[in-house]
Amino acid sequence: MIPIYDIHCHPSLKVYLCNAKIAQEHHHGSDFLPGQMHVDLPGMKTGGVQCVLSFQYVPEAGLGTMRKSKWLFSLMKGLGISITKKIESGLDGNGCFDQAMEGIGKMNDQVKEANDSGAFNITSPKNALEFEAAFNENKMIILHGLEGGHHLGKNLPDIQDYLDNLQKLKEAGVCILTLAHFFPNNLCDSAGGIPPGEAKFFGYSRSTSGPKGLTAIGEAVVNWCQDHGMIIDLVHSSVETRNRVYEILDERRVLGKRIRPIVFSHTGVRPMVAHLMLNEDDQLLLPDAPEILKIQSYGGLIGMILMNYWQNGDDQQDAILENDLGIQLVIDTIGFIKKCTADGDLSYVSIGTDLDGFTTIPRDVSHISKIDKLRQAILANFSVAEAEQICYGNALRVIRENFRID
Repeated sequence: MIPIYDIHCHPSLKVYLCNAKIAQEHHHGSDFLPGQMHVDLPGMKTGGVQCVLSFQYVPEAGLGTMRKSKWLFSLMKGLGISITKKIESGLDGNGCFDQAMEGIGKMNDQVKEANDSGAFNITSPKNALEFEAAFNENKMIILHGLEGGHHLGKNLPDIQDYLDNLQKLKEAGVCILTLAHFFPNNLCDSAGGIPPGEAKFFGYSRSTSGPKGLTAIGEAVVNWCQDHGMIIDLVHSSVETRNRVYEILDERRVLGKRIRPIVFSHTGVRPMVAHLMLNEDDQLLLPDAPEILKIQSYGGLIGMILMNYWQNGDDQQDAILENDLGIQLVIDTIGFIKKCTADGDLSYVSIGTDLDGFTTIPRDVSHISKIDKLRQAILANFSVAEAEQICYGNALRVIRENFRID
């Protein structure tokens, strides 16, 4: 069985926010149910998933102030899930950084407990040596990521303070940083990322105030990640932020500095959604054909999300009581990407499910245990060599390149 590397999912979020247990088997219910979990260790074993990049996410303070969000917090409280203290406070300082470290610690504790029980051969490596040892021993691997620059702190006294926090996060095993998320942070603005139906339901709207693109702090963070080995993820970033990241990498290339791969960890592509996605701002969240080629030129990755809105632009479910099918949409997008290069190169395509991210999940891959359906579809539509690249090879290359410190 070809192993799968999922470069974006959120079991850490469910562990931190909902006290979910990753070693337990979970039912395949809606991802919007707080206690539900779609990436667990039994499912990874069944699905042949060898490695996941598990993103810690402390919900941004802005989520708690949305016009229609109060009822959700009341519901969760009624279910015995108190998350008020687990949301970003919005105050200046290192509060969110501390919360992120707490969440990483909780995930590490569960991974260690699962491995020590003998039920799972699993680890959470923190550096290149530990990763290669785990890979050679055929262990299941959980790597840490952070979704949103707000985790580095808010309005800290000096740029170096953010970089010091980055170093601590790297030492804790964080290997990938999504610069933006749903609200502006000290690194950059936000392009949003909540589909229209959910945005209307919760009263969310993307911010249109403040400066566009990377701040001076954001530029320092991008250069630090390139120098020290942390993957930069451009999902949720505005066009202005992305263009500035590309400029920084091109400047580094001219100066003879190392260029490490950058990624869209969980995404579709703009041309595939244009006919159905009515919201033009949402379209701009996704890379177009020239941008896809830029990611290829940096040796990066386009991770295929399992969320139909971002694959075909349709915000309406055909079925009322169950989610629509999604595998074919992923296959179609990969096919489009293959046509973007003259030689049909797929060395920069990967899988980034976004499972456990409180998303609308296609019913044909409603849990990580069912991901073999996606694997078999890839094998049916592409060569074995290409399937190996998409399922794990490309991700493995990028992980290794970003762990390197020589």
